[in-house]
Amino acid sequence: MHSQACIHLPRALRDRQFALLWTGQTISRLGDNIFIIAVNVWLVEKTGSAEVIAVTLLSSLVPTLIFGILGGAIADRMPRARIVAAADAFCAGAVGAISALAFTNHLEIWAISACNLLFGFAEAFHQPAYRALIPELLSADVRNSASSITVVGERITAMIGPMIGTVLITKFGHSMAFAVNGMSYLVAAACMLPIRSTSHSNKGQLRTLGRREVTEGLVTIGSRPLLWITISLFAVINVTFFGPILVALPLLAHARFDPSGGALGLLYSASACGSIVVAFAFERIRKVRRRGPVIYFSAVLIGLAVTTIGLPLALVCLVVGMFVLGAGSSTCNLVWFNTICEIVPPEKLGRVMSLDHLGSRILLPVGILLSGVLTDHLSASVTFVLGGSVTVVLVLVCLTHPGVRNFD
Repeated sequence: MHSQACIHLPRALRDRQFALLWTGQTISRLGDNIFIIAVNVWLVEKTGSAEVIAVTLLSSLVPTLIFGILGGAIADRMPRARIVAAADAFCAGAVGAISALAFTNHLEIWAISACNLLFGFAEAFHQPAYRALIPELLSADVRNSASSITVVGERITAMIGPMIGTVLITKFGHSMAFAVNGMSYLVAAACMLPIRSTSHSNKGQLRTLGRREVTEGLVTIGSRPLLWITISLFAVINVTFFGPILVALPLLAHARFDPSGGALGLLYSASACGSIVVAFAFERIRKVRRRGPVIYFSAVLIGLAVTTIGLPLALVCLVVGMFVLGAGSSTCNLVWFNTICEIVPPEKLGRVMSLDHLGSRILLPVGILLSGVLTDHLSASVTFVLGGSVTVVLVLVCLTHPGVRNFD
């Protein structure tokens, strides 16, 4: 079994186009994770307010929600690799401006919010194109391995990115961390240029984009209980578990453990490590059985981990909780992504991917604001305990539906 996994793992990377895609996007994610730690540390030092962190995060979500469906429809009409390349180049320009402001000591909160706004706009087009591009480039027999490799790349960068970011901040200042992120986007855009991709339907007829595309995507989702129930569920539990992670965790780590950002980086890295372990294990599994229960029990683990983070425990216990959270999230994402690729027709994949991405985030602004208010007026610990407990209850309720419980 071990030798088969080692032989199978490089198969996706032997495809030149996928190797370019994976390399470029992995490098850009490394830059993103450096940027995230740099921004969070800067905001905590500047304001010490969870509500300010929440508002800056919201600025990246609004354009994603507004333009997400359009991005999915375009991903089904235009070459997806070109969309990804353009989005990466756009982000390079945005973060380059932030870096320049930081170098000249003119960086302000409004500039961070403006940069996040541009990031959100780019993500509305990048994500559906990128997620639909992977099954377009690779055959079904390689797809399971490819999704595992993708998660490994994502989570390794999430593990080492905060560490690199902390070193850059300590040795060279926030401006250098921002500059590294900008360079990573340029590398990602360059890697996309040799990739040839085609859309699956009506290439170039962008003037006809509209209600029909959205309706077709919604009908596809509504025809399968697993799709609409899961997307609806994650729209809600992203309020209860992802909001605290985004908003309350930087304040909790700063107040309880380490104001320099070291503890926060360790917690982020622990989550990434959990994801990596699951991704390597998933690559060895040819077919996941009982996929509905697997997705939902993994979400229960996420809720329990979030609750643990809020308890008055030692740092090592929170590290374990973040590890479990990362493992649960990785399991959900891997099984979910391959399930969508299997049951959704290729010509509708971009729209369904965008609706999935939009649906799972549509209530996240509420979660971010609510987490900011709870953290500032109660405590970060209370925010985590409440959020994790509600997450577990909601997941178990949805698991009672036969369309979820019996999905194999």
